[in-house]
This record gives sequence, structure tokens and C-alpha cells, in this order.
Amino acid sequence: MANIYSLPPELLLQILSRLDLQSLLTFGRSSRTANEFASASVHSLFLGIYPSRIASIISQLWSPSAETAGSDTDEHPSYSAAVIVPRSLRESRGGVLTFQNRLAESVILRYAHALRNLQLAVWELSESTASALIKAANLRSVDLRLDHPHIRHQKSERSRWHQVEGGTVWNAFGDEGVWGRLEALSLERSDITAWQLGRILQENKCLRELRLHECGNLVKDFWEMMEHWEGRDTLEVLHFTGSTSAEIDEDVLQHISAFVHLRSLSFRQCPKLDNAIVKRWNNDVWHIPQLVLPQLPNILHPGSIEVDPAYIASR
Repeated sequence: MANIYSLPPELLLQILSRLDLQSLLTFGRSSRTANEFASASVHSLFLGIYPSRIASIISQLWSPSAETAGSDTDEHPSYSAAVIVPRSLRESRGGVLTFQNRLAESVILRYAHALRNLQLAVWELSESTASALIKAANLRSVDLRLDHPHIRHQKSERSRWHQVEGGTVWNAFGDEGVWGRLEALSLERSDITAWQLGRILQENKCLRELRLHECGNLVKDFWEMMEHWEGRDTLEVLHFTGSTSAEIDEDVLQHISAFVHLRSLSFRQCPKLDNAIVKRWNNDVWHIPQLVLPQLPNILHPGSIEVDPAYIASR
């Protein structure tokens, strides 16, 4: 009987890439060689580590980053794993953070060389998890979701989800040779600064998609930096959403003209921007095919209540 390992490695990897995650992990436990092949087969991974099952559901349903799930940066299927923090570690915020980052670090290091697309949902990035991410040098698409403001924890203050404090954990991502092949980058609730993000972008001039949601440190200096970024002609998707900063006003709109190949632009949930003004800029200057306005239209008249006609008829 022919041994499966007698197949050409390229063919075996193609076969393994079609397995679901559970089957792939089971195969990987059969031998050291099987583990090496299984690890080399994970090209696209979504890993969410949550303090509760309901937190997992809310985060995955609500996150704006979910729209990146259909990215065509890789032809291989995406593996998805939602992990719930053990009950014994949920009581303290520190316990949750430690479990999240130790698991994330372990998983990323295991698949670092094979990973092309990664979505990671945790509360915060530790230095060790950042170091693991840096070693995934072949990444094409990165989506880091630092959880969601609707998710509460008894040991975490409500104000924590809205704090904007610059973190040094992002510094190393801008070093030369780190993430130099990115085509898509999405950050949600990140405390990254314009300088730190600028260093990452400088190493990734072929970036096609950039999505930033509730990144409170990115204000006017971010837009000034973006206007002079060498990769601006390659950018096709730019979503800057969830910013409540007073600095994100009409003045930032003049910088959009620098992105001549944009096909999708979103300012959703940026209350300091006016829908009519943004629409006028697009009609007169940008001509971007897909535009998401800052504020949702009010389809009801002020003070009105929508009532089901069937309910009225039954009265």
C-alpha cells in the first residue's frame, strides 16, 4: 500500500488545504511529519479568544472588520476558531489578557511561515504576541480586532473601551523587513499613532486596502502623513470609521484627492463630518464609486414611531 508521504509535497499540501480545521489538527497529531505538513497548510486563519460565549457572538456580529472576510488576497480556504477563556481565568482582567496572549502567541508561532491572511480578536496585544506576529513575514492580509466596546467584564471599567493611550507595542512593526508584503491591513480599536502606522505603511507600498475603526490616536497628522505616503497610488480601499475626534472635520477631506485609484471610501460613524459636504466632495472632486457617508440617514420624521400595519388592523 502506498504511503501518503510518497506523494509530492506540493500535492499533499493541496489535499490538506481542503480539510476542515478539526480534521487538519487530527491529522497533525498522527506524527511529527504530519504535524509539519499540517502546519504548512494553514494559509488563512481567524482566531478569536473571548471571555464568554456571548462575547464571541457579539464581537463577530458587530465588528466592521467582518467585511474583510471576503478578501481575495488568498485562494485557500479560511480556518476559523473561536476560543472561550476557561472559567477559572475569567474572574480577573489580567487572567483574561494572559490567556489570550499566550494562546495567540502559540498559535501564530506554529503557523507563522505558512500564514498569508490572519484575523485576530483579543483584548490587547502583548509584547510577546507582537513578536510572534512579526515572525509571520509572509502575511498578505492582517486584521487585528482589539475587541468591542459593547463587551463588558466585571473587572474592567466601562471607560477602558474608550481610552486613547499610545502603546509602544506597535513600534517594532515598522522595522525594516517586517510585514513587507501586506496587501490589506485592518485595525480595530487600536491605540496606534500616526507615526507608528506611517512606519508600517512605508514598508508596505503595495497595500491595496486599509481599514481603521475607532483608532483614536489617528487625527489630522495621520491624514497629512497619508497624503505624502509613497504607496498612495496603489490604495483602492480606505475605510476610516468610528472616529469621534473633533480634529476629524471637513479639513481632512482635502487629503483624499491624493488617492487617485480609490474605489471604496468610508467615513461611517465620524460625527464631525457632514454627509452633504462629503457627498459634494465626491461628486465634484473624487468620483469614488463606493462611498459610505459618515452618518446614517434618518428615514423617519423626528418624533415619529413606526408601527406594524398588521397591528393597527387587528385593533
